[in-house]
Amino acid sequence: MKRSLTIIGFVVAMAVQPSCSCEEDVFIKVAPMLQLEFSDAAVEADLCAENNEKDCLIDFGDAGISLFNHRTVLLANRADVPMTIYSVSVSDDSPQLPELSVDWREAGKPVLAGKEFVAFKVFWTPSIAMEASQAIGSVVITTNAANAETQLSEEECVAIEAPIGCGVTIIRLSGRGVDMGLPAAKLVARVGAEAWDGGPCNFGYVGLGREASCRLEISNLGQRDLLIFAAELGFREAPRSECSTCPGQAWCGGDNGACVPGPFVAHEAGENGQWPERTTCSAESPCVMGSFCAADAADPQQRFCSTEAEAPEGRAIFSFVEDPIFSRAQPLVVSPGTSTTIALTFQPPAMRRYTGRLRFETNVPGAGELLMGLIGIGHGAPVAVPRVLSVSGGVPRRDDDRVAQVAPTDTVTLTSSDSYGANGASIVGREWSFADDEEVGAYRPTDSRLEFVDPGGETTEVGFINNINNFIRGVDIIGA
Repeated sequence: MKRSLTIIGFVVAMAVQPSCSCEEDVFIKVAPMLQLEFSDAAVEADLCAENNEKDCLIDFGDAGISLFNHRTVLLANRADVPMTIYSVSVSDDSPQLPELSVDWREAGKPVLAGKEFVAFKVFWTPSIAMEASQAIGSVVITTNAANAETQLSEEECVAIEAPIGCGVTIIRLSGRGVDMGLPAAKLVARVGAEAWDGGPCNFGYVGLGREASCRLEISNLGQRDLLIFAAELGFREAPRSECSTCPGQAWCGGDNGACVPGPFVAHEAGENGQWPERTTCSAESPCVMGSFCAADAADPQQRFCSTEAEAPEGRAIFSFVEDPIFSRAQPLVVSPGTSTTIALTFQPPAMRRYTGRLRFETNVPGAGELLMGLIGIGHGAPVAVPRVLSVSGGVPRRDDDRVAQVAPTDTVTLTSSDSYGANGASIVGREWSFADDEEVGAYRPTDSRLEFVDPGGETTEVGFINNINNFIRGVDIIGA
């Protein structure tokens, strides 16, 4: 924060007036002076009851539940010397946190020259109906103004990195939450042609080093704007007082040995689609030190212990295609009857099952947090095992374990039923083709017209088009 222009105040000595009978000098103190006013044209009441600087109140009146109610405040310096604004924030003891916020960070101007002003907004999104207007919190403004409501001690100023001579001015907040119609959110996860109402985003089996995507559609089925204040990927773990040392555990640390909250991605190792039995957990039965409690992607009521999944540096396992930029002061707005889409990706670093979570912070009463599970399995490439199933309807004769004896006009049936996916993955598609190199796979000799009858089937035959354009089941040239 700039402080080079900060002037705490100074005095000017004035000569004694001729008519004055005393011989003492008169000193006039020149210092920054704070002034607060409403900027909203629709608000007729004064912001402050005393000199536009003290006993200040913002009354939101009847404010709609889930609505983005706000008031705009002009913060001015009515003196001729610069005024430093150290902070503008909602008080931590406000009863309506986190429904209250200010946009000072976006509009902040730390030093106001003489007669300059800056505007900031105070937001309130009530989540409950109230029988009467009540105190909901306060905004604390810390400056070096000489007319601040309360001057802070030297120690208090140093604690907020302000020079000696700072003070605070309080704007009290009040209002009444009223039901004026509500938003209603619906989440649909789409991976390829598959869709799941409410989730999870099931990326399925994804090859190592590959990337899969999930499109999350957020619809507003209610009567009021759906506001999304934040989106976060991963699980968080509550602080644990018993954590004092944690070598090698990234989620347990800090000066007091408390657990770092995350977010984390869970993982499970298995073979051939078989996964080990889970260790269940809850708030009453926490995981052992070094593990956190994750929720099953398909059934969040099922929780299990996991260590944090490791990923290559600089690459997240689950990630947003575009990082969310919305906030409490600037939410993502989804109007009634409309929807928006957020895209996610999954990049598995190992052959394991990964579980994540997407959390939205919204203005939906009673469901401020919208959760969706994420799941994906990393696997290696499938192993193709082609085999001659029959030759002219009978068991093929073989020169050795691999090569079947075939003559021209023989009918040949091939199968890929012995092929398998790594780590228990199912094979969902096949493609038969001839190799370009006779040393690799099934080679089609020169001048052969041989083709696969069903190139995408588990089992297929071969055939060819003869010289009079008829399709013939069987082999045209030896060596195919």
